[in-house]
Amino acid sequence: MNRITALKILNPILFISALLQPVSALVGLEHELFANIHIYNGILLVILILTHLALNFKWVVQNYFKPRGA
Repeated sequence: MNRITALKILNPILFISALLQPVSALVGLEHELFANIHIYNGILLVILILTHLALNFKWVVQNYFKPRGA
C-alpha cells in the first residue's frame, strides 16, 4: 500500500477518533462503558497521530526544519 492510499484510510479514522474523545469524556462521567471507551480511544488516537506524522514526516521536515534564509 502506498503512502497516499494509507493516508486516505487513516485520515477519516483519525478524524472520527478525535471527535469521539471529547464526547466519550463528557458521557463517561456517568457511564463506565464510555469511560473505558475514552481510555482506549485515547491510546488509539495517539497511535493514529504518530502514524499520521510518520507518513507525513518528509513534508514536516521540509516545512518546519528548513535552514534559515533558504
